[in-house]
Amino acid sequence: MMHVYKYLILFIICLYFQTNTPQTFVKVLIEKTTHNQIEPMTWLFESLEEFTIRLPQKTEKAVKKNFKKLKITVIKNKIYLDGKYYRFNSIKLVPGKAPISVNKDLYDGNFIICRDPKTNAHVFMINQVEIEDYICSVLKTESWPGWPIEVNKAFAIASRSYVLAQVLIARKSKLQYHIKNTNHHQTYSGIHNEQDIKLAVQETKSIILGHNNEPILAMFDSCCGGVIPAHIEGFDFIKYPYLERKERCNYCKKIKMYSWKASFSHNDFKKTIQEKTPGLKKIKKIVTNTDKAGTVKNLVVHGHSDQEIYKIDARSMYSLFKKIKSFCYSVNHKSNRIIIDGYGFGHHLGLCQWGAREMIRKGYTYKDILRFYYPGAKFMKFKDNKEDKVA
Repeated sequence: MMHVYKYLILFIICLYFQTNTPQTFVKVLIEKTTHNQIEPMTWLFESLEEFTIRLPQKTEKAVKKNFKKLKITVIKNKIYLDGKYYRFNSIKLVPGKAPISVNKDLYDGNFIICRDPKTNAHVFMINQVEIEDYICSVLKTESWPGWPIEVNKAFAIASRSYVLAQVLIARKSKLQYHIKNTNHHQTYSGIHNEQDIKLAVQETKSIILGHNNEPILAMFDSCCGGVIPAHIEGFDFIKYPYLERKERCNYCKKIKMYSWKASFSHNDFKKTIQEKTPGLKKIKKIVTNTDKAGTVKNLVVHGHSDQEIYKIDARSMYSLFKKIKSFCYSVNHKSNRIIIDGYGFGHHLGLCQWGAREMIRKGYTYKDILRFYYPGAKFMKFKDNKEDKVA
Protein backbone atom coordinates (compact mmCIF):
# COMPACT_ATOMS: atom_id res chain seq x y z
CA MET A 1 0.00 0.00 0.00
CA MET A 2 1.27 3.45 -0.83
CA HIS A 3 1.92 6.07 1.84
CA VAL A 4 1.16 9.44 0.28
CA TYR A 5 0.79 11.35 3.50
CA LYS A 6 3.66 9.77 5.37
CA TYR A 7 6.02 11.91 3.31
CA LEU A 8 3.74 14.75 2.22
CA ILE A 9 5.32 18.18 2.63
CA LEU A 10 3.18 21.27 2.31
CA PHE A 11 4.51 24.76 1.81
CA ILE A 12 3.16 28.09 0.57
CA ILE A 13 3.37 28.52 -3.18
CA CYS A 14 6.06 30.83 -4.49
CA LEU A 15 4.91 30.93 -8.13
CA TYR A 16 7.63 28.53 -9.31
CA PHE A 17 7.07 24.92 -10.29
CA GLN A 18 9.33 21.98 -9.57
CA THR A 19 10.29 20.00 -12.65
CA ASN A 20 11.16 16.81 -10.80
CA THR A 21 8.14 16.31 -8.55
CA PRO A 22 7.86 12.55 -7.87
CA GLN A 23 4.61 10.86 -8.84
CA THR A 24 1.75 10.42 -6.39
CA PHE A 25 -0.70 7.64 -7.08
CA VAL A 26 -4.40 7.63 -6.27
CA LYS A 27 -6.54 4.51 -5.97
CA VAL A 28 -9.92 5.06 -7.64
CA LEU A 29 -12.78 2.62 -7.09
CA ILE A 30 -14.16 1.96 -10.58
CA GLU A 31 -16.62 -0.79 -9.75
CA LYS A 32 -17.41 -3.37 -7.08
CA THR A 33 -19.57 -6.42 -6.74
CA THR A 34 -22.71 -6.02 -4.67
CA HIS A 35 -23.40 -7.81 -1.42
CA ASN A 36 -24.34 -11.47 -2.04
CA GLN A 37 -24.20 -10.89 -5.80
CA ILE A 38 -25.50 -13.93 -7.67
CA GLU A 39 -24.99 -12.89 -11.29
CA PRO A 40 -21.35 -12.96 -12.51
CA MET A 41 -19.46 -9.67 -12.80
CA THR A 42 -17.18 -9.58 -15.85
CA TRP A 43 -14.37 -7.14 -16.67
CA LEU A 44 -12.58 -7.39 -20.01
CA PHE A 45 -9.09 -5.87 -19.92
CA GLU A 46 -7.37 -5.13 -23.24
CA SER A 47 -4.31 -3.26 -24.51
CA LEU A 48 -2.50 -2.66 -27.79
CA GLU A 49 0.69 -3.79 -26.05
CA GLU A 50 1.26 -6.61 -23.59
CA PHE A 51 0.44 -5.94 -19.95
CA THR A 52 1.66 -7.89 -16.94
CA ILE A 53 -0.12 -9.76 -14.18
CA ARG A 54 1.51 -9.49 -10.75
CA LEU A 55 0.68 -11.65 -7.80
CA PRO A 56 0.76 -10.33 -4.21
CA GLN A 57 4.26 -11.70 -3.44
CA LYS A 58 7.11 -9.28 -4.08
CA THR A 59 9.43 -11.76 -5.83
CA GLU A 60 10.53 -12.44 -9.38
CA LYS A 61 7.84 -15.08 -9.50
CA ALA A 62 5.29 -12.31 -9.06
CA VAL A 63 5.28 -11.80 -12.83
CA LYS A 64 3.07 -14.63 -13.97
CA LYS A 65 2.24 -13.94 -17.59
CA ASN A 66 1.87 -11.21 -20.19
CA PHE A 67 -1.45 -10.51 -21.88
CA LYS A 68 -3.04 -8.29 -24.49
CA LYS A 69 -6.50 -9.43 -23.42
CA LEU A 70 -7.74 -10.84 -20.12
CA LYS A 71 -11.26 -11.57 -18.89
CA ILE A 72 -11.72 -11.42 -15.13
CA THR A 73 -14.99 -12.82 -13.80
CA VAL A 74 -16.26 -12.65 -10.24
CA ILE A 75 -18.77 -15.33 -9.24
CA LYS A 76 -19.96 -15.34 -5.62
CA ASN A 77 -16.84 -13.34 -4.66
CA LYS A 78 -14.52 -15.87 -6.29
CA ILE A 79 -12.14 -14.46 -8.90
CA TYR A 80 -11.57 -16.24 -12.23
CA LEU A 81 -8.92 -15.36 -14.84
CA ASP A 82 -10.05 -16.41 -18.31
CA GLY A 83 -12.28 -18.99 -16.65
CA LYS A 84 -9.66 -20.38 -14.25
CA TYR A 85 -10.10 -19.97 -10.49
CA TYR A 86 -7.64 -17.52 -8.90
CA ARG A 87 -6.87 -18.40 -5.27
CA PHE A 88 -5.27 -15.14 -4.11
CA ASN A 89 -7.21 -12.20 -2.61
CA SER A 90 -5.70 -9.61 -4.94
CA ILE A 91 -4.08 -9.20 -8.34
CA LYS A 92 -2.48 -6.28 -10.15
CA LEU A 93 -2.48 -5.54 -13.89
CA VAL A 94 0.46 -3.36 -14.95
CA PRO A 95 0.47 -1.78 -18.45
CA GLY A 96 3.39 -2.06 -20.82
CA LYS A 97 3.93 0.57 -23.50
CA ALA A 98 0.20 1.24 -23.95
CA PRO A 99 -2.64 1.90 -21.47
CA ILE A 100 -5.19 -0.73 -20.51
CA SER A 101 -8.90 -0.53 -21.27
CA VAL A 102 -11.61 -2.17 -19.22
CA ASN A 103 -14.88 -2.94 -20.98
CA LYS A 104 -13.69 -0.60 -23.81
CA ASP A 105 -12.97 2.42 -21.54
CA LEU A 106 -9.29 3.41 -21.61
CA TYR A 107 -7.40 4.31 -18.42
CA ASP A 108 -3.92 5.36 -17.39
CA GLY A 109 -2.14 3.47 -14.62
CA ASN A 110 -2.54 0.03 -13.06
CA PHE A 111 -5.58 -2.02 -12.13
CA ILE A 112 -6.02 -3.83 -8.83
CA ILE A 113 -8.66 -6.53 -8.33
CA CYS A 114 -9.07 -7.40 -4.66
CA ARG A 115 -11.49 -8.67 -2.08
CA ASP A 116 -12.69 -6.37 0.68
CA PRO A 117 -10.56 -7.55 3.63
CA LYS A 118 -12.99 -6.09 6.19
CA THR A 119 -16.14 -7.94 5.15
CA ASN A 120 -15.08 -10.28 2.33
CA ALA A 121 -18.49 -9.36 0.88
CA HIS A 122 -17.22 -7.40 -2.12
CA VAL A 123 -14.61 -7.57 -4.84
CA PHE A 124 -13.20 -4.21 -5.88
CA MET A 125 -11.89 -3.14 -9.27
CA ILE A 126 -9.51 -0.24 -8.61
CA ASN A 127 -7.54 1.98 -10.98
CA GLN A 128 -4.21 3.06 -9.47
CA VAL A 129 -3.39 6.24 -11.38
CA GLU A 130 -0.95 9.12 -11.11
CA ILE A 131 -2.69 12.10 -9.52
CA GLU A 132 -2.21 14.57 -12.40
CA ASP A 133 -3.65 12.05 -14.87
CA TYR A 134 -6.55 11.55 -12.48
CA ILE A 135 -7.21 15.31 -12.20
CA CYS A 136 -7.04 15.65 -15.98
CA SER A 137 -9.72 12.98 -16.36
CA VAL A 138 -11.93 14.45 -13.63
CA LEU A 139 -11.98 17.88 -15.28
CA LYS A 140 -13.32 16.37 -18.51
CA THR A 141 -16.51 15.31 -16.70
CA GLU A 142 -16.73 17.85 -13.88
CA SER A 143 -16.07 20.95 -16.02
CA TRP A 144 -18.06 22.21 -19.01
CA PRO A 145 -17.05 21.96 -22.70
CA GLY A 146 -15.37 25.06 -24.08
CA TRP A 147 -14.82 26.82 -20.75
CA PRO A 148 -11.68 28.99 -20.55
CA ILE A 149 -8.43 27.64 -19.16
CA GLU A 150 -8.50 30.08 -16.21
CA VAL A 151 -11.66 28.57 -14.76
CA ASN A 152 -10.32 25.05 -15.34
CA LYS A 153 -7.21 26.00 -13.36
CA ALA A 154 -9.48 26.74 -10.39
CA PHE A 155 -11.26 23.42 -10.86
CA ALA A 156 -7.93 21.56 -11.14
CA ILE A 157 -6.65 22.95 -7.84
CA ALA A 158 -9.95 22.32 -6.06
CA SER A 159 -10.16 18.73 -7.39
CA ARG A 160 -6.52 18.03 -6.53
CA SER A 161 -7.05 19.32 -2.99
CA TYR A 162 -10.21 17.26 -2.62
CA VAL A 163 -8.67 13.96 -3.73
CA LEU A 164 -5.62 14.41 -1.47
CA ALA A 165 -7.97 15.08 1.45
CA GLN A 166 -9.78 11.85 0.54
CA VAL A 167 -6.46 9.99 0.44
CA LEU A 168 -5.82 11.05 4.02
CA ILE A 169 -9.34 10.05 5.10
CA ALA A 170 -9.04 6.66 3.37
CA ARG A 171 -5.68 5.92 4.97
CA LYS A 172 -7.05 6.65 8.41
CA SER A 173 -10.02 4.35 7.69
CA LYS A 174 -7.69 1.70 6.14
CA LEU A 175 -9.76 1.49 2.95
CA GLN A 176 -8.51 -0.40 -0.09
CA TYR A 177 -9.26 2.63 -2.29
CA HIS A 178 -9.07 6.40 -1.80
CA ILE A 179 -11.95 7.77 -3.84
CA LYS A 180 -15.00 6.65 -5.84
CA ASN A 181 -15.51 7.43 -9.51
CA THR A 182 -19.06 8.74 -9.06
CA ASN A 183 -20.62 12.08 -8.12
CA HIS A 184 -20.50 10.82 -4.53
CA HIS A 185 -16.88 12.02 -4.78
CA GLN A 186 -15.68 13.08 -8.26
CA THR A 187 -16.75 11.70 -11.63
CA TYR A 188 -13.84 9.96 -13.34
CA SER A 189 -13.94 8.23 -16.73
CA GLY A 190 -10.39 7.62 -17.89
CA ILE A 191 -8.29 8.99 -20.74
CA HIS A 192 -9.36 11.86 -23.02
CA ASN A 193 -7.62 14.24 -25.41
CA GLU A 194 -8.93 17.67 -24.40
CA GLN A 195 -5.81 19.82 -24.75
CA ASP A 196 -7.16 22.90 -22.92
CA ILE A 197 -7.92 20.77 -19.87
CA LYS A 198 -4.50 19.11 -20.00
CA LEU A 199 -2.88 22.55 -20.13
CA ALA A 200 -4.87 23.78 -17.11
CA VAL A 201 -3.72 20.74 -15.12
CA GLN A 202 -0.12 21.11 -16.28
CA GLU A 203 0.06 24.82 -15.40
CA THR A 204 -1.26 24.17 -11.87
CA LYS A 205 0.73 20.99 -11.28
CA SER A 206 1.16 20.14 -7.56
CA ILE A 207 -0.76 23.24 -6.39
CA ILE A 208 -3.40 22.62 -3.74
CA LEU A 209 -5.35 24.56 -1.14
CA GLY A 210 -4.44 23.80 2.45
CA HIS A 211 -5.55 24.54 5.99
CA ASN A 212 -3.56 23.63 9.11
CA ASN A 213 -0.95 21.95 6.89
CA GLU A 214 -3.47 19.57 5.35
CA PRO A 215 -5.26 19.67 2.00
CA ILE A 216 -8.78 21.04 2.27
CA LEU A 217 -11.90 19.03 1.47
CA ALA A 218 -12.60 21.33 -1.48
CA MET A 219 -16.24 20.58 -2.15
CA PHE A 220 -17.99 22.13 -5.17
CA ASP A 221 -21.30 22.04 -6.99
CA SER A 222 -22.73 23.25 -10.30
CA CYS A 223 -24.65 26.26 -8.99
CA CYS A 224 -24.97 27.47 -5.38
CA GLY A 225 -28.27 29.29 -5.93
CA GLY A 226 -27.11 32.29 -3.90
CA VAL A 227 -27.13 30.36 -0.62
CA ILE A 228 -24.74 31.63 2.07
CA PRO A 229 -22.98 28.48 3.33
CA ALA A 230 -22.24 29.95 6.79
CA HIS A 231 -26.01 30.00 7.46
CA ILE A 232 -26.47 26.27 6.77
CA GLU A 233 -27.28 24.34 9.93
CA GLY A 234 -25.93 20.91 10.78
CA PHE A 235 -22.61 21.17 8.94
CA ASP A 236 -19.32 20.97 10.88
CA PHE A 237 -17.74 24.34 10.07
CA ILE A 238 -15.37 23.96 13.01
CA LYS A 239 -13.76 21.02 11.24
CA TYR A 240 -14.04 22.64 7.79
CA PRO A 241 -13.82 26.42 8.42
CA TYR A 242 -12.84 27.19 4.80
CA LEU A 243 -16.34 26.14 3.70
CA GLU A 244 -18.00 28.69 6.02
CA ARG A 245 -18.29 31.41 3.40
CA LYS A 246 -20.23 34.37 4.83
CA GLU A 247 -20.49 36.34 1.60
CA ARG A 248 -23.29 35.59 -0.85
CA CYS A 249 -22.34 34.46 -4.36
CA ASN A 250 -24.26 36.63 -6.81
CA TYR A 251 -22.29 35.53 -9.85
CA CYS A 252 -24.58 32.63 -10.82
CA LYS A 253 -27.84 34.61 -10.71
CA LYS A 254 -28.32 34.80 -14.47
CA ILE A 255 -27.60 31.11 -15.06
CA LYS A 256 -30.51 28.95 -16.20
CA MET A 257 -30.02 26.38 -13.43
CA TYR A 258 -30.02 29.10 -10.73
CA SER A 259 -33.72 28.35 -10.21
CA TRP A 260 -35.84 25.31 -10.97
CA LYS A 261 -39.38 23.99 -10.56
CA ALA A 262 -40.74 20.50 -10.03
CA SER A 263 -44.43 19.57 -10.23
CA PHE A 264 -46.11 16.38 -9.00
CA SER A 265 -49.64 15.10 -8.73
CA HIS A 266 -50.70 14.40 -5.15
CA ASN A 267 -50.87 10.70 -5.93
CA ASP A 268 -47.38 10.51 -7.50
CA PHE A 269 -45.86 12.50 -4.65
CA LYS A 270 -47.57 10.29 -2.06
CA LYS A 271 -46.42 7.08 -3.75
CA THR A 272 -42.83 8.28 -3.82
CA ILE A 273 -42.63 9.31 -0.17
CA GLN A 274 -44.45 6.18 1.06
CA GLU A 275 -41.03 4.52 1.19
CA LYS A 276 -40.37 6.79 4.17
CA THR A 277 -43.99 7.18 5.31
CA PRO A 278 -45.61 3.72 5.26
CA GLY A 279 -49.28 3.97 6.12
CA LEU A 280 -49.80 7.42 4.64
CA LYS A 281 -53.09 7.37 2.72
CA LYS A 282 -53.79 11.03 2.08
CA ILE A 283 -51.75 14.24 2.17
CA LYS A 284 -53.55 17.03 3.97
CA LYS A 285 -50.68 19.48 4.46
CA ILE A 286 -46.92 19.77 4.02
CA VAL A 287 -44.79 22.01 6.23
CA THR A 288 -41.23 22.83 5.13
CA ASN A 289 -38.72 23.51 7.90
CA THR A 290 -35.72 25.52 6.74
CA ASP A 291 -32.62 27.07 8.30
CA LYS A 292 -31.34 30.65 8.08
CA ALA A 293 -29.69 29.83 4.74
CA GLY A 294 -33.05 28.80 3.28
CA THR A 295 -32.02 25.16 2.92
CA VAL A 296 -34.53 22.50 3.91
CA LYS A 297 -33.94 20.62 7.15
CA ASN A 298 -37.03 18.42 6.85
CA LEU A 299 -40.58 18.17 5.58
CA VAL A 300 -43.49 17.44 7.92
CA VAL A 301 -46.32 15.69 6.09
CA HIS A 302 -49.75 15.76 7.73
CA GLY A 303 -52.09 12.92 6.83
CA HIS A 304 -55.87 12.65 6.99
CA SER A 305 -56.08 12.64 10.80
CA ASP A 306 -54.27 14.80 13.35
CA GLN A 307 -52.31 11.75 14.51
CA GLU A 308 -50.88 11.08 11.04
CA ILE A 309 -47.70 13.16 11.03
CA TYR A 310 -44.57 12.09 9.18
CA LYS A 311 -41.17 13.77 9.09
CA ILE A 312 -38.85 13.32 6.10
CA ASP A 313 -35.31 14.69 6.26
CA ALA A 314 -33.88 16.74 3.40
CA ARG A 315 -31.38 14.11 2.25
CA SER A 316 -34.15 11.54 1.92
CA MET A 317 -36.16 13.94 -0.22
CA TYR A 318 -33.09 14.59 -2.39
CA SER A 319 -32.61 10.87 -2.98
CA LEU A 320 -36.31 10.10 -3.51
CA PHE A 321 -37.00 12.77 -6.14
CA LYS A 322 -34.65 13.17 -9.10
CA LYS A 323 -36.38 16.45 -9.97
CA ILE A 324 -35.17 18.00 -6.70
CA LYS A 325 -31.85 19.58 -7.68
CA SER A 326 -30.71 21.12 -4.40
CA PHE A 327 -31.60 21.65 -0.72
CA CYS A 328 -32.98 25.17 -1.10
CA TYR A 329 -36.67 25.05 -2.02
CA SER A 330 -40.25 25.63 -0.94
CA VAL A 331 -43.23 23.28 -1.24
CA ASN A 332 -46.69 24.53 -2.19
CA HIS A 333 -50.10 23.01 -2.89
CA LYS A 334 -51.81 24.22 -6.04
CA SER A 335 -55.10 22.56 -7.02
CA ASN A 336 -54.33 18.84 -7.24
CA ARG A 337 -50.61 19.29 -7.59
CA ILE A 338 -47.61 19.77 -5.35
CA ILE A 339 -45.21 22.39 -6.66
CA ILE A 340 -41.59 22.65 -5.52
CA ASP A 341 -39.70 25.87 -6.34
CA GLY A 342 -35.97 25.66 -5.77
CA TYR A 343 -32.62 27.40 -6.17
CA GLY A 344 -29.22 26.01 -7.08
CA PHE A 345 -27.93 22.68 -8.33
CA GLY A 346 -26.05 20.70 -5.67
CA HIS A 347 -25.30 20.97 -1.95
CA HIS A 348 -24.45 24.74 -1.74
CA LEU A 349 -20.98 24.21 -0.24
CA GLY A 350 -17.60 25.19 -1.65
CA LEU A 351 -16.98 26.36 -5.19
CA CYS A 352 -19.94 27.31 -7.40
CA GLN A 353 -18.92 26.23 -10.92
CA TRP A 354 -21.19 28.61 -12.84
CA GLY A 355 -20.35 31.39 -10.41
CA ALA A 356 -16.66 30.75 -11.08
CA ARG A 357 -17.30 30.91 -14.83
CA GLU A 358 -18.97 34.30 -14.45
CA MET A 359 -16.13 35.58 -12.26
CA ILE A 360 -13.68 34.82 -15.09
CA ARG A 361 -15.98 36.65 -17.49
CA LYS A 362 -15.78 39.67 -15.18
CA GLY A 363 -11.98 39.62 -15.17
CA TYR A 364 -11.14 37.69 -11.99
CA THR A 365 -8.33 35.11 -11.92
CA TYR A 366 -8.39 31.51 -10.77
CA LYS A 367 -6.74 32.61 -7.51
CA ASP A 368 -9.51 35.17 -6.93
CA ILE A 369 -12.09 32.42 -7.44
CA LEU A 370 -10.49 30.05 -4.95
CA ARG A 371 -9.95 32.76 -2.32
CA PHE A 372 -13.63 33.74 -2.59
CA TYR A 373 -15.13 30.27 -2.37
CA TYR A 374 -12.68 28.83 0.19
CA PRO A 375 -12.03 31.70 2.61
CA GLY A 376 -8.98 31.19 4.81
CA ALA A 377 -7.46 28.40 2.71
CA LYS A 378 -3.84 28.85 1.60
CA PHE A 379 -2.19 28.15 -1.75
CA MET A 380 0.38 25.40 -1.25
CA LYS A 381 2.38 22.79 -3.10
CA PHE A 382 2.78 19.17 -2.19
CA LYS A 383 5.90 17.10 -2.63
CA ASP A 384 6.27 13.39 -2.05
CA ASN A 385 9.32 11.49 -0.98
CA LYS A 386 10.75 9.41 -3.85
CA GLU A 387 10.05 6.24 -1.87
CA ASP A 388 6.31 6.79 -2.49
CA LYS A 389 6.04 4.55 -5.51
CA VAL A 390 3.54 1.99 -6.71
CA ALA A 391 3.15 -0.85 -4.24
